[in-house]
Amino acid sequence: MGRAVIQLARLMKADAVYATAYGRDHSDLGTMGAIALPFASEEWLPKVQGQMDAVIDGVCVDNFISSHAALNPQGRLICIGMTSLLYSKGSPMICGLPASALWASIKSKYFMDRTTPFELWESFCQEPELFKSDLEYLFALAKARKITPAVSKLIALSEVADAQDMIESGTAPPGGQIVCLPWKKFVYVTSQKHKTDTESVVTPRY
Repeated sequence: MGRAVIQLARLMKADAVYATAYGRDHSDLGTMGAIALPFASEEWLPKVQGQMDAVIDGVCVDNFISSHAALNPQGRLICIGMTSLLYSKGSPMICGLPASALWASIKSKYFMDRTTPFELWESFCQEPELFKSDLEYLFALAKARKITPAVSKLIALSEVADAQDMIESGTAPPGGQIVCLPWKKFVYVTSQKHKTDTESVVTPRY
């Protein structure tokens, strides 16, 4: 998601794009045209506090406190995820979510100003035509090579559970997204870990 946001922001002629990351990824961010910041909020926030026109937070390391503090008086915080909370251990579960994640979601929607929560499925359900239009626009940008999505691994539908295991354990391939391929266009073999009657990709048939 971070890579996508950087590319889209650069395409929109943003004056500057900042991105938080671990040190090992800072050189890649520079290549993409972003200004790299440390991952820890106590290290990056003093550098940009009160200056940002927009902040997009998909991690929520501190209930969106630091990302909100980075906004200027007219700025807006876009909350797109809470990965640090969803994969945390030990938090009690409520309605299928860790209690900490549920509270962060409620807080961003009802108790914070200049904040816009965005959830992919909810967006699709509420405004399907707008969602379709946005998706077609992104596909057009990709087809024209104005954006180049980073893909680390191609998988079949039957391998989604394996991929989810890798994501949750932190062993997913670096450098991009895992993409599920259209199942009708591929030859399949049985998945190794999650035994099902469905099969996993071997060779594409275009």
